[in-house]
Amino acid sequence: MMKKKALVTMGILTALTLAACGEKKEKPAASTEVSTQASTETSTSESKSDTSTSTVEESTSQSTEEQTSVNASGELKKITEDIKDEMEAEEADILFTSTQPTKVKQGNVEIDIEEYSIIEVKDFHQDFSIPFGRQTDDGGIFLAKITVTNKENQDIWYSPMFDMTFTGATSAFSNTRKVLPENYANIGSDLTANKNLIKKGESVTGYLPMALDPEELSSILELGLVSYEVPAAYNKADSVKTADAIGKAESVQLSVSKSGAETVKENAKFYQDKATIKNMGTKTMIEEKEGIDDSQTIGKITTTLKGYQFTEFEPNEEEAPRFTDFNGVVLLTLKYDIKNESDKEVAFTTANSTLRVDDGSLIVIGQGMLLDYKSTDVVKTGETKELIQVFAMDKEQYDKLWKDKTYKAQLALSDSSAKDLLKGKKFEFDLK
Repeated sequence: MMKKKALVTMGILTALTLAACGEKKEKPAASTEVSTQASTETSTSESKSDTSTSTVEESTSQSTEEQTSVNASGELKKITEDIKDEMEAEEADILFTSTQPTKVKQGNVEIDIEEYSIIEVKDFHQDFSIPFGRQTDDGGIFLAKITVTNKENQDIWYSPMFDMTFTGATSAFSNTRKVLPENYANIGSDLTANKNLIKKGESVTGYLPMALDPEELSSILELGLVSYEVPAAYNKADSVKTADAIGKAESVQLSVSKSGAETVKENAKFYQDKATIKNMGTKTMIEEKEGIDDSQTIGKITTTLKGYQFTEFEPNEEEAPRFTDFNGVVLLTLKYDIKNESDKEVAFTTANSTLRVDDGSLIVIGQGMLLDYKSTDVVKTGETKELIQVFAMDKEQYDKLWKDKTYKAQLALSDSSAKDLLKGKKFEFDLK
């Protein structure tokens, strides 16, 4: 008799939001239920997924003890006063500031978030009402000082489509130009005026303000951190093609409170899947193994398993509806290096992973929506890049049935059009 197999699948409905410069646009308030379903089918080629939509409610409570401003520079104090005058606000207070630089490197392009602050403004002019929720009583400004340095051996083009998000966010954020007085450099406006060109060996520095309505300000202060989206650079004017990208767009976590800084520090020890990057909940390490360095080559593509982490994952209030079918959640996150010596690009968004537990008694499908990859995330010819893959399992079943069983990970790679690059083969790695 053939062994019965359990098939775990997860379906996630996504919503894409485009942000226009200087405006906030609502994100569709859609969340997705991640479900576990057992199947007695002997075939592993079929899977089922459930999706459901529910309204995301934004937390409006605010912890006052986390609002203490750290030492603000004289420059920041001057900007705050000038913003107050520009907006004709009755009050403008610095709630938090960080001078700890955050660096993102894309090839030989360096993006430095040199410092950032949260400024609260009250009772300001009606002309500024729209980006603050169509009211003038209260609002926040997330103000970052950013430098983009071109160390490439050529000119680059850098579209300043910086964005920000946080748990429960229902809007997209972008450059709120009008709140910054004209005598201060606005990196978004300056790059746009120069058609996004940064010449070889040059750099551009400026401020980027993002408006927050009262609920958004309250939520950020309570959460203690945000995910700041850093766009990719390109080697051709007006291009958004993957082939012309230098490096990739990235999300970085920025703390806006002491507790947020501790969370960022704690998250750094975990592999950077979406659950970690987007602060979707709390991870607790169950088991990890580093330095595996098991390499396999198919054709002209070499994949190296670097390590894995089993973590218990407790989703936060906003993300919990995705996991209603789980009796607790265990995430298995794998870290690979992909070396591409073929003449095709390897796309991360089309990578296909399967986990076979206990010789296939349990089959878990890799969850792409717990990854933070975009269409520009590819491995070009001659490059080697890190690839993260993640699986979700029911913790109750994991503890009772699967914890001490054998684990085998399978990985199939494709190009951006989902065309198989391995001629039907898969990389296979024994985890334990």
